[in-house]
Amino acid sequence: MLNPFWKQSPFVRFILPFILGICMFNYFPIVRVMPVLYAFAVVVVLYAIPFFLADYKKYTFRYLHGIGLFLVVGSSGYVICVMHSPLVSTNYYRTHEKKYAYVLVRINAELEEKEKTFKATVDVKQLVQQKANLPTIGEAIIYFQKTDKLRNLHTGDYILLKNKFADLKSSGNPGAFDYAKYCRRNNVYQSAYVRVSEWRKTTLHTEDLASYFEKLNKKTRAILQTHIRDTISASIAEALLIGYRKNIDKDIWQSYSNTGIVHIIAISGMHMSMIYMSIRYLLLLLPFFKKRKNMALLFAIILMWCFAILTGVPPSVNRAAVMFTFLGVGEMINKKMPVYNNLAASAFALLCCNPSWLWDVGFQLSYLAVLSLVIFYKPIVDKIVVTNKILNAIWEMIAITIAAQILTFPFCIYYFHQFPLLFILTNLVAVPATTIILYAEILLVAFHWIPPLAHWIGYAISISIQGLNQFVFFIGHIPYAVWAGISITERQLLVLVIFIVCISVWLFYKRIMYFMYAVCCILFFMFSVDYAFIKSFQKHRMIVYQMPKLKSIEFNYGVQYYSTDEKEILSNPKNSNYVLTPSRRENHVTKMDSSIVEVAKKHTIELYFFGGKKMARINNEAISCKSRMPIDVLIISESSAIHASWIKRNFEPKLIILDSSIPFWKTENIKTELTALQIPIYDVQESGAWVMNW
Repeated sequence: MLNPFWKQSPFVRFILPFILGICMFNYFPIVRVMPVLYAFAVVVVLYAIPFFLADYKKYTFRYLHGIGLFLVVGSSGYVICVMHSPLVSTNYYRTHEKKYAYVLVRINAELEEKEKTFKATVDVKQLVQQKANLPTIGEAIIYFQKTDKLRNLHTGDYILLKNKFADLKSSGNPGAFDYAKYCRRNNVYQSAYVRVSEWRKTTLHTEDLASYFEKLNKKTRAILQTHIRDTISASIAEALLIGYRKNIDKDIWQSYSNTGIVHIIAISGMHMSMIYMSIRYLLLLLPFFKKRKNMALLFAIILMWCFAILTGVPPSVNRAAVMFTFLGVGEMINKKMPVYNNLAASAFALLCCNPSWLWDVGFQLSYLAVLSLVIFYKPIVDKIVVTNKILNAIWEMIAITIAAQILTFPFCIYYFHQFPLLFILTNLVAVPATTIILYAEILLVAFHWIPPLAHWIGYAISISIQGLNQFVFFIGHIPYAVWAGISITERQLLVLVIFIVCISVWLFYKRIMYFMYAVCCILFFMFSVDYAFIKSFQKHRMIVYQMPKLKSIEFNYGVQYYSTDEKEILSNPKNSNYVLTPSRRENHVTKMDSSIVEVAKKHTIELYFFGGKKMARINNEAISCKSRMPIDVLIISESSAIHASWIKRNFEPKLIILDSSIPFWKTENIKTELTALQIPIYDVQESGAWVMNW
């Protein structure tokens, strides 16, 4: 049984070592081309050796063929990552940018409005000096100071700006999303903040396919906003049809997330599946196409890509369209070819084009959901036989929902730290509703040139979305609708995946050994969770968070935490959502009524005694100690006028920390001043949050 499957599914054999090669580059990158190519050549030679052996030796050493193929495909994944990395190019701007005062960049995506800035991703085209310009390659991120001048900036425009690039750095806050790492995986290593006076628009402008798609995306959004008058409904409609989520209210997004249907407003494989499968189904109902199935499949693929172009072909749509194209072409070429092979072939092709997509959450969940449906849907739906057509349709939808969750469940709790417990109920209502709304939106765009018809379609869409929102809010406020606050490690994620694989093999093939493996996996998972909790129960931890313009110290002891700065920090909800909540979820701590820290405040000094260690926080030189105070950690906060001589007279610290409340442009002066003390200095803004465990 297994051997024919492997023969019919070559890409299933290729995709696993290929992904492993990409992972190897991620953890052990070598950005020099020649050593990598030499190593690849050696692997190819080793793979070719068995072909030159005598026939009887070929059989004896037949296992070398499989090992050699594994190594060749795996090293190919590594080589492709190297070739996609800009670091290997001598024209990469980052190699030379310190020698040039200005840079010429091209805006390659629509500007994104932030609280105080506008963000743009750019291609660095030239490094500019008075006497010489250097053509370059590479992407970067620009944050523009808000100004009316930005209204005239569009994708494809070239701007000349002052060279202020700096390497992206991680915040280091425990449990926080590592944005710098995410950017590096997408070959973006630097960013810059430029004021109004530090850039100007040039007369240069170039169009490409991405610019064309973006214009289509904008035009579609304009149509939706014109005919769907309710702004909340329009924002949901934009996300549902073209994947534009920037206008969605945060509370609405959270409600959809809590009820397990956020995927319906994040255009992805589900939408492309609905478009492709419905067109395929409708065409095959026609007598002409019944006898010409391949033609029906071809038309379904073409019309699916027409819809993709309508959305502006964002990355999630591009991936899903390629995936279903491979599935459709595979069905056209050979009906007996396993769907796993077509699925693996599409993933292989996409990763060859852009290996960094492997780390994209949407890419992972799209393929896992489709794979989960292929594996588990039929066994689940066949368990219950329903004769009534309406009840059978409901049961099939429930089976689809359950099947899609099986493989995606571990990744959802790993990435989003929660799991909706009422996902079956919400999907049962939301999926049919959004399917109807999606088709109505397509009709709206297609007939927007007929105002009366477009008006009524837009009104129907608005009413439908409002009803869906009310349903989502109702479900979201049911007690225990979501299991939140979950935190698992990469190792625990891997164990959960192995558990699902083992238990599935046991259920499908009745192999008792795999049941034992599954039991071992779940026991190991439970042990690792309990061990981490017990290990941290008696642990002391001190954290100085990185939060721009804010001072923040937190003390953890077991499952308790204490913070003197919490009230000021929580004045901005972003600090709670992106800094404090992830940290406390990862460390499994909650606020306790009784203080776990001895605190003394006098004038401008704060003294802390915690876990046998003494800490002090100061912000000026307003105090004078009778004798030098021995302390473990001295935290300098909010100040730029602390002198080494004053610290030497009053304190005897083992470590000095500069927290993130000090303006970043003043920290260098402070560090230069304190260097004479010959005491270790830790700059939170430069090196990320400071965490000490003991």
